[in-house]
Amino acid sequence: MKARLSVILFVFCSAGLCGSAVAQDDHAKVQDNYSTVVESIKQFSNNVVNTDKVLDAADKSDFKLSKDVKNRLDTYLKDNQDLVQDIKEVKEKSFDVAANGAEAVFSDKSVAKLVEDGKKLRENMNKAKEDHGIVDEFDTLIFISFGMSEENLKQLYQMHAGNERVALVIRGLAKGDKGIPETLHRIQKIAVDLKLETPPTVLINPVWFRQYHITSVPTILVLKSKTPKRSGDIETGKENKAPDELARVEGLIDPQTVYLAIYEGKRGDLGIKGPVEEIQERDLIEEMQERASKIDWEEKRKKAIARTWQNIPIETLEHATENRVRVIDPTVTVQQDITADDPKHPGEKLVIARRGDKINPLALRVFDRVLFVFDPTNEQELEFMKTHHKEFLNKYKSAPNTIPKFLITSINRDKGWENLSKLSDTFDEPIFTLVPEIKKTFLLEKTPCVVYAKGQDFVVEEFDVNTKQK
Repeated sequence: MKARLSVILFVFCSAGLCGSAVAQDDHAKVQDNYSTVVESIKQFSNNVVNTDKVLDAADKSDFKLSKDVKNRLDTYLKDNQDLVQDIKEVKEKSFDVAANGAEAVFSDKSVAKLVEDGKKLRENMNKAKEDHGIVDEFDTLIFISFGMSEENLKQLYQMHAGNERVALVIRGLAKGDKGIPETLHRIQKIAVDLKLETPPTVLINPVWFRQYHITSVPTILVLKSKTPKRSGDIETGKENKAPDELARVEGLIDPQTVYLAIYEGKRGDLGIKGPVEEIQERDLIEEMQERASKIDWEEKRKKAIARTWQNIPIETLEHATENRVRVIDPTVTVQQDITADDPKHPGEKLVIARRGDKINPLALRVFDRVLFVFDPTNEQELEFMKTHHKEFLNKYKSAPNTIPKFLITSINRDKGWENLSKLSDTFDEPIFTLVPEIKKTFLLEKTPCVVYAKGQDFVVEEFDVNTKQK
């Protein structure tokens, strides 16, 4: 049984909770070490409760303890819990230390006090949480830079992969990058190289660097309340108020140190605990403003206008090699009943058209247009239209106020606006490009051609400009 006692006291010492061991047979030393052991139990009580609290918080929240820290805390807590059980077992087996009051160390009363001290400590921590606005689900910002070592950056990614409560924050574009896409590629590449299934949240946010006065990295900041990923209001363009911070530390990449310090009641700037680096990136907003100030916006406007014609779609047609007249019947057959709600009889339907009905739009409405379709880059077609368009308008108009519409199938895109303006002046009318819908509706095939209505049909008349027109 004496050997059993040696094991118990060795556990105390191996955990760093007492300064010397109690010899197996020397009861006199028990008296000398009594006060040391009592203090050890108090220390042990605090450590057990603190460790248990951190692990309990980690289980109930989204923040994750790094693997090595969690393993150490789990082992430490298990050893101490085993020690409590050993103390109880010694009393239950009625082992009598019987040396100058040393039995008090292992009495039921001492064990009960240990538990009571733990409860009080928990109550004090809960009260501190309420007083200081601490929440179990910490929101943490870790300010970083590409100037940090590759090893540290990879450790940060691995440590916080999938942790929605932690954001890694960069101030701006990586050194040498010309735009945001390049820096985003760098950010993504680290996660890809590490083959992370769920990468960490990485944000480019210079506003937080300014709001929290971050001057070196890495800096870990634990906040009192949640902060959105966006630090500004899109509608007003103003910055959002930054949540107050609980604590910060510089020089570390693992926030567990800050979490433990907060649970111990520490607040504010905890100082520099490791090597720090200068922030390599410039403030993104300042850099964008500087770049914008150097842009010649008038030159940009001119180039944008010139570039417009490169992106405008224009339907092309073949050139006519003979005179040809085609008649297009616009009649359509209704494929299913067309109905609408009856305003006079709620719940009933009005039948507008029944399946199988044939409808000709020219029977319902006058087509008061004559379409002139041609290729202005072809000199003969252009000259043909300039010569004959008024004649065709008078000949084919279906109403006194019939309107001519000029549709082109090509243009010199390098001088698009200039050429369009000249064409408009030539015909004294707006000029439009041929679009797929018009081409399909009137079954257009050749240029130049004229489209007009005759009775309840459309007529498409094509002309061979190389043949003299009668």
